[in-house]
Amino acid sequence: MKISHKNHLFGAVLFVLIALVLWLRITVEATHYISPDSEFYLRVAENILAGKGLVAPYTYPFDDTTREIYFAAWAPGYPVLIAFLCWLSGGFISVIVASKLINVLAMACIYWLLRKWVGSRAWFPFLYFCSFGMLEVFSYSWSEPIFLFFVVLLAFLVKESWYKQDKWLLLKATGILIMLFMIRYAGLVYYVGLSLFMIVLYLKNRRNQAFHYFGALFISSAVALGYFYNNYLQMGAYTGGDRVFPEQVSDLGFMGDLSYGLFNAFSLARNFYFEFEILYFLLLALQIALVIFLVKQSRLIKRPFIKNNNDVYVLWGSATFYLVLIIILRRLSPFDPFDYRILSPFMLTFFLGWFMAVLRHEEFFQKTYKWITAFMLLSLLINLPKVFLYEELKQLISYLG
Repeated sequence: MKISHKNHLFGAVLFVLIALVLWLRITVEATHYISPDSEFYLRVAENILAGKGLVAPYTYPFDDTTREIYFAAWAPGYPVLIAFLCWLSGGFISVIVASKLINVLAMACIYWLLRKWVGSRAWFPFLYFCSFGMLEVFSYSWSEPIFLFFVVLLAFLVKESWYKQDKWLLLKATGILIMLFMIRYAGLVYYVGLSLFMIVLYLKNRRNQAFHYFGALFISSAVALGYFYNNYLQMGAYTGGDRVFPEQVSDLGFMGDLSYGLFNAFSLARNFYFEFEILYFLLLALQIALVIFLVKQSRLIKRPFIKNNNDVYVLWGSATFYLVLIIILRRLSPFDPFDYRILSPFMLTFFLGWFMAVLRHEEFFQKTYKWITAFMLLSLLINLPKVFLYEELKQLISYLG
């Protein structure tokens, strides 16, 4: 069998394994990975299907008697997509099932993008989906999974536009930017980042691409401002209420939260936050050992690790810009802790860039990929519902005995 065919086969097997792990985790977990945020998204989707429009309960917890108001606290894209998938199925699937299917579809679309990006070795950067953070994000009924697809899609578009002209660039960029905003208000972060890239293009005398991006930013910004104005007319506030409370967290506490969140985000093989338990430390020790091994093998890298690598420049640029902007926004408005959820756009683009950088150094890749793959598959294994599987195994042994 040709090497490329083996790569494609392993990629397909890896995707199926991750999807099965997600299915098992969701099925076994008591809440089916439905958080309070998820309940609001699902209720809005139900209201859309019932013809009520974009309305959500006023308080939480809620029931059928709870007063409902216009849904402005979060962007509407995710519940609209859930409702659309339910409608497309003819009512065959529930909103919960639709929300999980959207996650899997988003993951499949990201893998498709990686195939276009690096070819048959797309499975290698896709290994990051075996990490605890990605498995958690793609288990919950949240807007992040589909948002992450458009983040990676924008990075891919930016990389492609650096190399070649595209007469459809204006249309593509406009669509992606609008979707980023409509799925999460935080998508506006990428408007700022793309504006800086547009300026770079203009200064490099790539004015055709720069004008395409200018048009896309102008149209998508007009859409965002129009949507915020509609929120204001409906609710008296642009995003459903006041979001600026910098005094709630001290500077020291903020830095502690950020450090704690980043430490957890870079701990790939784990099954929850940092805790004083032997499993966490064993997995952390294995990750440190892997890093030491990779550093020792770096002598095989014949040129600078990321020099002249636009794939990494774009992905790491996206990661860095998102992290800086979200730190600033999070300081002004402590809306979420620094966890795998809020940091997921940073972590995904950072690690996709790192994996792609490894691919560009063939000798280093050949020497290290088996160990990297083994570690990431261990992470996938660790994130299985171990207690449930252990109890099922005990019952099976008891039955057979």
